[in-house]
Amino acid sequence: MVFTHALLDCCTTYGTRLFLPFTNYQVGFNNISVIDPLYTLPFMLLLIIAMFFKRNNVVREKIVYASIFISSAYMLLTFVLKIKAHQLFREQLAADNISYTELNSTPTILNSILWSAIATNDSALYTAEYSFLKPATPIVWTKFERNLNLLNKFKSSEIETVKWFADGNYFLQQPHPDTLYFFNTKWGRTRFDKTDAKDSFMFYYVFYNEGDKLKYKAVTPRDFKMNEALQHLKERIGI
Repeated sequence: MVFTHALLDCCTTYGTRLFLPFTNYQVGFNNISVIDPLYTLPFMLLLIIAMFFKRNNVVREKIVYASIFISSAYMLLTFVLKIKAHQLFREQLAADNISYTELNSTPTILNSILWSAIATNDSALYTAEYSFLKPATPIVWTKFERNLNLLNKFKSSEIETVKWFADGNYFLQQPHPDTLYFFNTKWGRTRFDKTDAKDSFMFYYVFYNEGDKLKYKAVTPRDFKMNEALQHLKERIGI
């Protein structure tokens, strides 16, 4: 059980340090969201049903195997969808003559239909998304300047940790001389109907100088409304 849970974590958008203590490398295939009802609910429902049968009952055994088969089949499907979405993002980058050194594709929260992509080079970060329910909708890339030179002005172990966790998917802004915004874009863009970075990526870090110390805080949206967020997600998916 412990081993299979670790393998499942490798498939999520968070990933996991599977080979600790030998290396801190974070294994992440990014083929399934950390919360995906289509994976969790059928598996959980069948296991609950199996609980009502005695341990040596043949029906119970069949239900358990069915739960494993259905969840595994769905997991394999997410790999197929990722390969297809990733290829479409690649083709659009080539069509738009956008050069990049890294391209990451991830499913958006709660589903495996709407996929988000992050393409990066040394100077810029590009975001786009694609829904399998809206194949006619063109893939449009939005550019954000990375401003990596700002890392020379702000140095701390906390910044190094956030850089490691972002795995290259980040860009920086300096709104004030003593303040650095660190946008971790690992999970894709939150809002595509906004253009400002703080609205497009609602979760980010603020590093700021206080005296001779560099402090930081994680920023979360104060006006976040679940109903609006779910409605926005449904529109992007095409439901």
